[in-house]
Amino acid sequence: MAAGTAQLAQADGDAPDEIKNLFKVGFWRAWQRTAKLKNGMSLGWFIRKPHTFFSPNYHPLAEGSTAQALAYINASQGVIANALSD
Repeated sequence: MAAGTAQLAQADGDAPDEIKNLFKVGFWRAWQRTAKLKNGMSLGWFIRKPHTFFSPNYHPLAEGSTAQALAYINASQGVIANALSD
């Protein structure tokens, strides 16, 4: 998960250089800031939740709904701002 986030940051031309490297403190500080703003999962969440995903009873449909996800995305300030800027 962290490696994928670092790859996304590297692809983002607007992202500051200090958050583009997984092995730099800036990356982890940015991750922590994002979690505190409730815009992403905290590192603690990743420590507590793996048993859910590796359970023999795991099924993605029990984790959430597409309708709920779409409602969240459509209410996102970033999505709204992007739509207004076009």
